[in-house]
Amino acid sequence: MFNHDNELLRFNSGNAFGITKDDDTVHFFGKVLGGKLTEAEETVKATFGDGTSFKGLGPGECDFEVTIAQLTNENVSQINSLKGELRKAFYMNGKNIGGADMDIYIPELMITGSKEIPMGPGQLQTIVIKGSCAPQSENVNVAPSEVMPDDFPTKAVTDAQTSNSPYYLLAEKEPA
Repeated sequence: MFNHDNELLRFNSGNAFGITKDDDTVHFFGKVLGGKLTEAEETVKATFGDGTSFKGLGPGECDFEVTIAQLTNENVSQINSLKGELRKAFYMNGKNIGGADMDIYIPELMITGSKEIPMGPGQLQTIVIKGSCAPQSENVNVAPSEVMPDDFPTKAVTDAQTSNSPYYLLAEKEPA
């Protein structure tokens, strides 16, 4: 059966991205212009003796990228101090048309050290933060109320939610 429910469409993302610091507080980087979560699996080709071949799923990886609208020394310093370390990350992903909230929880994100700061006349100076999501031993399963920062909509969800990915959880909260 087809699912053509327009209320499930999501046209806007949220406006918050944060990473845990050494003291387990969360540093929020300011206004978010957008982000991208990319989970990909390589294919492995097996060629048989008769010349036929088959491609199967190989190793996977997950990358995360977010564009921050506020270029500040504090944000750049935080990126530099956190790069290369595994940290919890949180991205507020907004509401769909039906009013359901979605937040993204990444149990272990490593900022890979690459950051982009585009500069030019008449251009908003931004910071593009890039990172790699570390796979967990199992698919992510957690109650959002236990991990999400205050003010994130899914913080109110007390039941555990299970992802079908070892890299992240797309936590959802249905409208009241």
